[in-house]
Amino acid sequence: DTTKPAVDTFTVTFKDFDGTVLNTQKVEKGKGATAPADPKRENFKFAGWDKSFKKITSDLVVTATYTTTKTVIYAEYVSVNKGTGEVTMNIRVINNPGIMGAVLKVSVDDKVLGLKEATKTEYPGLTLTSPGPKTTASPYTFMLDALELAKEDKKDGTLFTITFKVGDTAATGKYDIKLSYDNGAIFDEDYKDPKVCLENGSITIK
Repeated sequence: DTTKPAVDTFTVTFKDFDGTVLNTQKVEKGKGATAPADPKRENFKFAGWDKSFKKITSDLVVTATYTTTKTVIYAEYVSVNKGTGEVTMNIRVINNPGIMGAVLKVSVDDKVLGLKEATKTEYPGLTLTSPGPKTTASPYTFMLDALELAKEDKKDGTLFTITFKVGDTAATGKYDIKLSYDNGAIFDEDYKDPKVCLENGSITIK
């Protein structure tokens, strides 16, 4: 009998930070995968992959990791199944210099995603003011304000969490969540502009 024994192969998927598939490959059991070219992300530096892919023993998803020295406020990348009534996403900050006040605008496709509520999470010193229930048109404006800043408020974390209502007739696809702010609308405890970079996110309806 000259038939060769079947070789076990596994799928290795390389993904970017936002879930974009960069590369998919079949790898024989025990062998290593080959990393694709280093991905690029504005305001960030590629820092490597989140796990080893030198010896593959099962299907594996490997995700790009990044570092930055800039202050970045970003919207997450989330997905939700069609027919799910709502979706929640976080607006987060990296390298927080101690933001004491901010007026952030969040633009969405308001025919698909309606604002349900916003909740504040990780910064006890900041008060969140979000648009009222009658606000139906994007962009939605969120205000964060502190009377004074505690030392523990100078940390990375979630500035606020938004819950969107998903329209019953929403088509599957990727919907951008765009962040913007006017000059001077974000300031630190010295009332100076801390040079914040913004990164948009998205909600994918599957």
